[in-house]
Formats: sequence, structure tokens, C-alpha cells
Amino acid sequence: MILEHEIQELVWDSILRLEKWVDSNGWDGYDPYDIKSIPLYRYLFTNKNRSLILKFTRYPIIIFENLFPIQIRKLLGVKKHINPLAMALFAKSYFNLLSITGINSFREKAFHCLNWLEENASSEYCGVGWGHCFDWDSVVFFPSGTPFSTVSCAAGDAFWEAYKTENYEKGINFCIKICEHFLNDYRITHNDKYSICFSYSPLDDFCIHNSNLMIAEFLTRIGIEIGNNDYIDIGMKAAQYALDEQNSDGSIYYWGKKQNHNNPNHIDGYHSGFEIRCLYRMWKLTNEEKFKLSLLNYFDYYKNNLLFKMHNSVIPKIRPDRVYPIDIHACAEAILCNVVLSNDFSESDQLLSELLPWIIRNMQEKNGWFIYKIVKIMNFEYKISIPFIRWGQALMLLSLSEFMKSKVKAKVNIPYL
Repeated sequence: MILEHEIQELVWDSILRLEKWVDSNGWDGYDPYDIKSIPLYRYLFTNKNRSLILKFTRYPIIIFENLFPIQIRKLLGVKKHINPLAMALFAKSYFNLLSITGINSFREKAFHCLNWLEENASSEYCGVGWGHCFDWDSVVFFPSGTPFSTVSCAAGDAFWEAYKTENYEKGINFCIKICEHFLNDYRITHNDKYSICFSYSPLDDFCIHNSNLMIAEFLTRIGIEIGNNDYIDIGMKAAQYALDEQNSDGSIYYWGKKQNHNNPNHIDGYHSGFEIRCLYRMWKLTNEEKFKLSLLNYFDYYKNNLLFKMHNSVIPKIRPDRVYPIDIHACAEAILCNVVLSNDFSESDQLLSELLPWIIRNMQEKNGWFIYKIVKIMNFEYKISIPFIRWGQALMLLSLSEFMKSKVKAKVNIPYL
């Protein structure tokens, strides 16, 4: 059994190594989905033609992408980019590190990220929003830069943090602009007069639970802060949509039930974590018992189906029905989800003591960055080693810094500064 102070030392060392690597590398890098924007890749994998030639062409590319993720990107001319979601996550991470250490360079980095977000916000829609820096073909085609709810909410969280911790008045102004973007540019599906769902972006009519819950929580939070009852009312209706569609076992499918055919009954570790965190915050914001009951039922499902317990370790699962592949995004979200819940539920503290050592020792390289995933081939584990910025480094820095922020009671010193 690892003692609590040993876990904190392990996490702090992990943060130092990762932050040092980010400093050296910069904020640009590859992404799991950047390769999917290449025209050849899109032709091969989104083409509805199911000919044997296409099938046999796809398979070796998938194998090569997994075994040589950096080389195939160089071969296909995939460029490194700065991703708005990564910048939002880094900004919030730096504010956390500023809170932990009091070191001004973290404030400077945080505001550098916020300034970048200000300069790179979408100007084509009402208010402000952010998307990814690559094309994405998923049911419909999203050109690079299309604002997404998930990215815009993360940017909003970063501006909110600046507003609350640094008295940054522009922060709340950006949050309001993000709310106006959601309300004016996104399509809204009405289940009934008490239940609605926001689309994923201005270009689609998707009903996706994690993104809709993020908007619901964000609107409610900002509405409470500025005294806007319309924001609160709409946020509550959007959150109600998730409660209406929650399964009897506590889980919530990725897609709304009317669009479940897009990927039937899909559940994964990181989207479930997003949803549980949003339900927790809706409960804390509104004190509504229905949100507490919903998150408790969902968390029970999550613990039993998306975490794999092995000896004194817990391994985050990306799918309920299998352990592999072990994905860094699911690992980071498992930390974040349990840090948030540990404010009220002691069981999450125990889970963190079993999650953190395994993740750091198995997913982090010696020079600080975190690998993409661990797959199993012929009973042998194989690490896919590429430092995806948005998917792994930014989210892990946020999750680890959130953990330390929740534990540290006094300012700490950073050895290498």
C-alpha cells in the first residue's frame, strides 16, 4: 500500500517532468485525428465502397499507423499544430500550478494561452467559439476551425478560472460570449418543454450527451454568476435531457437514443467521465437531488464497468467489455473525475491512490511525456509511443495539477526553478 505522501511526491515529480517537457517542446504537436484529415486517408476510411481492394488497403495502414505513428505522419505530410483545446487545458493547468507554487511564470504562461485563444477564436458566428485545427469527417464533414461545444466549453473554463482567481474581468465577458454563441448558433432539439439537447456544432443536428451536458453546466454556472435566469433555465432543460435518457444501470450512451444508430449503445471511459463531472457540478450548482442521484448511479456503473482492479492497482478502461487498449485520455479523465468527486465522496480518494501510481509508472516516459496507448498483440503488450499534445499531455497536466491543487495546503517549491 502506497502512503498518501508518497503518492503526492510521485504526482509532483510527474508534473515537474511533464511541465519541463512541454516547456522544451512547445504547445504544438500531433493529434490522434490529424491524420484523418489527409485526403487519401479520408478517401480510404470514409468511402462507402466496401470493395476488397479498399478493405485490404485499409488494414496495413491501420497497422502501420499504430506501430509507427510518427513516421506515417511525416510520410503523409501531417504538420504539427497548436490545438485550441490543448491551449485551454494548458491555461487552466498553469493557473493550478500558480495556485500551488505562487510562481509568477505560471501566471505568464496561463495568460499567454488565453491571449492565444482570444486571437484564434472563430469570427464567423455570434459570440465566440473554438474548434480543432484539422478537418474532421464524422457523419458530416467539419472543416478545420469549425467551433465545437467541447472545445468552447474548455476555453470557457480557462477564462472562468482567470476571472475567479485573477479578477480578470475579460474572463467573464468571454464566458458570456461563449454562452451567446451556444444559444444563437447551435441547433436545439426539443424532447418536450422540459428537456432539450444542443447540437455538437453549428453545422450539425447531433444529440450527443457529453457535449450537451457540458453546455448545460456552463450555461447554468454563468447564469448563476451574472444573475441571468434564461441561461439557468435553458441549462437545466439541457441537463434534464441526460436524466431522461439515462439507462437503468446508470450509464448514458454517447448518442441520444433517437440517433443511437450512428454507433449503437456506445459507452467509453472518457466521455462517461465528462458526463459524471457535469452531473456533479449541476448538483453542486443547483442543489437539486435529481442530479446527485443521477451521478451516483452513473458513478456506480463507471466504477464497476470502466475501471479494472488488479491487485492494488486500478486501470482505466476505454470500453466496458475489455481492458485493452489502455488509452491516455481515459487515464487522465479517470483522475479528473475522481478528483472532482473526492470533494464529497471518500471512495474517490481510495481510487486515486490506486489509479495514479499505475498511470504514472506505465504511461509516462522518462523524459516526461505520456504515451498514447497500450495495446495487446498476441498476448504481448505494445506501447504506442507518440506525445499527442491535446489527447495526452495537456489533459494529463490538467488532471495531475487538479489532484495536487486539491491536496496541497501550502505553497510548494519547484526544484528546477
